[in-house]
Amino acid sequence: MNRIGLSAAVVGAVSIAVALLLVLLALGLPFLGIAPLHPRASTPPSTGSGPPAPTNSTNSSSPGTGSNGSAGNGTGGSGGSGSSGNNSSTTPSVFSLVPYNSSVDGAALSYLEWLPAGYDPARAYPFLLYLHGQSNDCTEIENTTGGRSVIAAGNASHFIVASLCTRTNTGFYVNSPYTGPQEQDVLDAIASEKARHLVSSVYLWGTSMGTIGALSLAEHHPGLVAGIGIVSACPDLFEVAQYRIDANLLSTMGPYLQTVGGQLPSAGGYSLAQTYYLSAFRFYPQNLSGVRLYAVQGALDDRCPNNPAIYPFQQANDTILSSTCLTVANLSEPANCTTAFAALAGKDPAQYQYRYVYEPTGVHSINDVDGWDMIAYFLDEVPGGLWWSGMGSTPYAPP
Repeated sequence: MNRIGLSAAVVGAVSIAVALLLVLLALGLPFLGIAPLHPRASTPPSTGSGPPAPTNSTNSSSPGTGSNGSAGNGTGGSGGSGSSGNNSSTTPSVFSLVPYNSSVDGAALSYLEWLPAGYDPARAYPFLLYLHGQSNDCTEIENTTGGRSVIAAGNASHFIVASLCTRTNTGFYVNSPYTGPQEQDVLDAIASEKARHLVSSVYLWGTSMGTIGALSLAEHHPGLVAGIGIVSACPDLFEVAQYRIDANLLSTMGPYLQTVGGQLPSAGGYSLAQTYYLSAFRFYPQNLSGVRLYAVQGALDDRCPNNPAIYPFQQANDTILSSTCLTVANLSEPANCTTAFAALAGKDPAQYQYRYVYEPTGVHSINDVDGWDMIAYFLDEVPGGLWWSGMGSTPYAPP
């Protein structure tokens, strides 16, 4: 069912604010002076029941919530070679800055690379590439507890681990005349790595904006990857945009608006087409046939919500576990009922495989991930299905 749209006056206000925001971006100024927008006319769900507890088919009553641990910090260089940070769950590792050039415009690009101990150039290794979140960069993976756990677990299991240093810290990993050919930049990085080393298989993982890129690349390039990891996922960009308008988070929409040409998708044309393209998992999850899907989503995520107490559409629950027909009509989102990835797996478990880790106290953070669990799933060492976890902790069976 379609939800009640914003009034024409509010949509006009959004367009004016967008234009102002893009001017501020061009001047390199902070986001200032943007008037708050009115929320949608529909009444949001009650927040009294707490975050939902997903099951394999429906959402049931909510668990209690606890306090969230703080992210660890590490040290490391951003170029040449260096050593990543360390904590009790990770091992320091040496990284290199690998240069490469864009096949589209020749731009000088790079990525950080961690080789496993005892690297043998005559051996083929799986390659795991990290796509960072909005307004972050390639050092995010080495400077966070979650990122370091992935480096340590990947190297311990003989993965080559890398983190893409994008040409801008936005761009959504899609080819755009406004932010550059950033989808091709990912493909060029993979080609670069295959030229440097023997690569047996490719895996992508990302957080926030990086999940949009990982899902889009896997959906639009069949056979490219063996698996993807999505942490704090945002698979429906129409719903993300509407939520941020309703929540007066317009300042967080700057990178998205830059990428799609400065207009909301309701304007049609390029913005609508790109938003649809980047929402691939919402509309055709069937394209992930043969790709192992690892997902981590927190109930307290306030950027890409997964909790009806925050926003009606649940980014992970409504695409992985269950179906919904909610769409954002006033942003021109096509009418559609989601096909739950769990339903696809139930019909064809050989082709559709997933492990979804639901965190009742998880937020919107790379630190939601337990790298050891993700790597174990990629290697088929832990089972799929629905699991629960504390933030970044070892998953356990749902209560």
